[in-house]
Amino acid sequence: MSSEPARLAGALIDSLGKSFSRFPLEGIRFEQIVEKLALEAVGASRVSPEGQRFAPDQFTLSVHPSNVTEINDWTKEIQHEVSQGLQAALVEGGLKLAREPHLTLATDPTLSAGNVRLIAWHSSDPLHLSNALTKNYEELDTNKPPEGAFLVVDGKRHFRLRLALIRIGRRLDNDLVLDNPHVSREHMILKADHGKYQLIDLDSTSGTRVNGRRVEEHWLKPGDVINVATIEMIYGEDKSGPPDETPPYSPLSGADRDHVTPLGLKALKDLDSRDTDILG
Repeated sequence: MSSEPARLAGALIDSLGKSFSRFPLEGIRFEQIVEKLALEAVGASRVSPEGQRFAPDQFTLSVHPSNVTEINDWTKEIQHEVSQGLQAALVEGGLKLAREPHLTLATDPTLSAGNVRLIAWHSSDPLHLSNALTKNYEELDTNKPPEGAFLVVDGKRHFRLRLALIRIGRRLDNDLVLDNPHVSREHMILKADHGKYQLIDLDSTSGTRVNGRRVEEHWLKPGDVINVATIEMIYGEDKSGPPDETPPYSPLSGADRDHVTPLGLKALKDLDSRDTDILG
């Protein structure tokens, strides 16, 4: 580990040591998480023309389900405590923050037991926060989608959101196809309005949850965690695009029976669905 991540790792050990004992995890070493956090925070940081380095403010930590002890133990109180400790460590490590950092804890059965995956990104462009806001005709477009919006699906693939109306469901003619028997054919839509996306559940059978709460309508904010059946999607906005660790959806050419969904699953009835639970 180079000097900058190593310095940040030391600050993280000091600020998150007590909080880690409250994580609902077993078989995961604190040093694993600290190293991943330090490397990702430095690697995903952005440097302003003045030389200031801004750290990402959104972090998602994924582990194998067998390494989780109790879902309900990941409370808002612990999340806030972790956010405060993470913020203190990033600042001590010489990084600046545009917003308070947020850590989401999730499970991913495709990971090996004892391993962790960490993805970080910026919920907004920190290099333009100090610029004066100017109105123009483009900003007055009521159907304008948020710039750089995307979904990270099950922690492995990203789906860019460029349209004013995004249809999500099990049917193959949706914009984002979720191949899971518990997902309704027309499950939800994302509707752009004044530079924001509004999530609208289409009276789906299994429902839609955002940050653990069942919703019918919800204005999305970067870092929101959307759960549909066993599928987890994290909403983000970043002008430079989604995290590099999540490859984009690239459909294969061929017949409809070989259509590949953004989850990387073939849309065939006899394929198993993937099981991913969210803890925060």
